[in-house]
Amino acid sequence: MKNIVIKLSVNFLFLLGFLLSSFDCIELASNRCQKIATKLSTLHKTLGNQKPRYELLLHANKSSIPIEKEVLLDHEFDQIVNTRPLKNVEIKKSHILELIELIRNGKDYYNSMNDIYLDKTLQLFKSKIQKVAIFGLYETNYLPWIEAVLLNLNPLAHIWLIDYQPKSYEHENIKWVHLNDFLNRDINDQNLDQFDLVIDYLAIEKVGLGRYGEDISIDADLDTIKLYNCVLRKNGLLILSMSWNKYGNNSYVGFNSGRLYHNDRLDEIKENFKVVYENFYNFGSKIILVMEK
Repeated sequence: MKNIVIKLSVNFLFLLGFLLSSFDCIELASNRCQKIATKLSTLHKTLGNQKPRYELLLHANKSSIPIEKEVLLDHEFDQIVNTRPLKNVEIKKSHILELIELIRNGKDYYNSMNDIYLDKTLQLFKSKIQKVAIFGLYETNYLPWIEAVLLNLNPLAHIWLIDYQPKSYEHENIKWVHLNDFLNRDINDQNLDQFDLVIDYLAIEKVGLGRYGEDISIDADLDTIKLYNCVLRKNGLLILSMSWNKYGNNSYVGFNSGRLYHNDRLDEIKENFKVVYENFYNFGSKIILVMEK
């Protein structure tokens, strides 16, 4: 009897230690996620503060990724500044249904022929189209084709749009949240691990380069990846579409249009994820990456 009591006590202590260790891990993850959210919120609050110019690079933090001066883009900044407060984009349910009908009939529903590769990728992972977050930044002419693709594959999916650009959706399964509201409210309220699927379609390469008048943060793409890891459920999927440096063998920033990725930067992006799918398109100049948390 005494041996049984000792054995039960040891098992209890082991279980207690395991639970306390688990709680510590959860708390550490929560603190880490809050720090990332605060850092990104500080960056995104500077939206529209300064006109894009090459001189801003002088104040940028050092980064391991090379920077080359390319065509300076400022049209998004001009539109943001000239339409403050940002105009709300009203998206009718009928518009979404029209796009779904085009998809089903094999007709053009997208901005570019390249967009069909996201549709083809999503078809491979239909089971994850449940609670979905689409992270973006700002587009001068917004077309809700990704929402239509998702609802075509699962009409019961719940979709969150998280970006700078105010939108009101008539469709009951779609909601818009301002990026900073999401960072300040959901992350600080510890609403983590809530999405089955996160989609970033060509936004990750532009964040933190001042295209939208925000401060320069060359490594904001890596911080954003960490954020996605925070908000994904266990075994949730992150789908990234990014520009690829097909003529070289390293990643670099083409200031201020965007980053071009290669294996060096990709290795950092893949940390804390398991790659389950990878495909190149547009003659090797774009990559779609699907990673599991």
